[in-house]
Amino acid sequence: MTGAEGPANVTPPGVPPRPPRPPRRTARAAPRVGPPPLNTFGPGWQSPVVFFPIDVSGAPQIGQVLQITGHTGDWTGVLSSVKHTGTEGHEARIGCGDDFKATVNADFDLGAPPFEDPPFVVPQAPGVIRVYLASDYYHEFGVRVSRIHWQTPVNDKVSYSFDVEMDWLSWPYTIGQTGLPDASTPPVALVAA
Repeated sequence: MTGAEGPANVTPPGVPPRPPRPPRRTARAAPRVGPPPLNTFGPGWQSPVVFFPIDVSGAPQIGQVLQITGHTGDWTGVLSSVKHTGTEGHEARIGCGDDFKATVNADFDLGAPPFEDPPFVVPQAPGVIRVYLASDYYHEFGVRVSRIHWQTPVNDKVSYSFDVEMDWLSWPYTIGQTGLPDASTPPVALVAA
């Protein structure tokens, strides 16, 4: 078309109009919504353990942030074998619950021995343990202390470790909680609505 015949942007009769152009993309990315990006790693020194002793009434008490050198934990499924002739001798299993066990390693501090209250880490004692996997991300388990071990090497510092095992009757567990390490506020039971 020429200017004498009319404007160049007019659609001739019987021809569908062209769809509008999508907006131009900008170089800025939209704000991230959802979980953090992958490869967000953290150093172990930001991952303490908090131990809250449980009193005779069953309530967690003020605890202590333990100055540790490391901790390990295993949250496992309890599986039972149901192998029989119907499985033609092949192993088959059913899930029968879960379990948690952990070991905490620390240097022995005479100013804050673990056997005093708090944290009152003694064999058979019930408690709530918060194991941090980052500076503000933790799992919390009701446990009983099963073992305390110490070592006094001649050419090194005195250290100790203790093992805990899950005790659902002491306290239920919660996975993937957020919050900074704080021993002054004991865990609060979640009440179903």
